[in-house]
Amino acid sequence: MEFSKTLKRKRSTTDFCPRIANQLMLKEIQKGSSQNIVSSPLSINAVLNMLAAGSSGKTLKQMLGFLGLKNVDEINSKSRQIMAVAAAGGSGGGGASENASDGPILTMVNGAWVDQRFPLVPK
Repeated sequence: MEFSKTLKRKRSTTDFCPRIANQLMLKEIQKGSSQNIVSSPLSINAVLNMLAAGSSGKTLKQMLGFLGLKNVDEINSKSRQIMAVAAAGGSGGGGASENASDGPILTMVNGAWVDQRFPLVPK
């Protein structure tokens, strides 16, 4: 039964990132935006992982529950696995291709910006 709960959580997180990406794109389309729109479920997942890894206490516990993970080490491990698969063009080979025709080349830069109206609380 515990496995079933964990599987449901992982599915909900896996389903959540593409759903939120689609909703963001639809919102822009409904506004009549004529700009190019890029939305990345992988980036949304990376942001959720960064938020969880940078949190503590009750917030960390809630984030881990949502992500279906046990601790920050597991977040780091899963993130490395996802990036290895993405860098291998989805083949699971674990490394970036030297030949661009072998598949996509993935480059990511992630960061978090804080609205200065809402100062961070130091640990």
